Amino acid sequence: MTTFGGALVSGSLSQEPEEQFLMVGAMAQDSFRPRLEKFLKPGARIVSHDYPVPGWKASRVEMVEGRVSHTIYLYEIQAPKQ
Repeated sequence: MTTFGGALVSGSLSQEPEEQFLMVGAMAQDSFRPRLEKFLKPGARIVSHDYPVPGWKASRVEMVEGRVSHTIYLYEIQAPKQ
């Protein structure tokens, strides 16, 4: 898994990650979505912990049960519609 942390907030990405794990609140995900769409190639995967990414349809959703329940969302960047 490749992550790019602070580059998502400001600056450009020097690498093109194939996977990204997001562990931020719902409001922050809404602001990150345009940058993810801009920098990630089609087929790149995003895993989100506990919060769906607004405006995207998850390709898979898993509930993880334990002392605390969690929801894991898997998204895949689609090729731009022509």
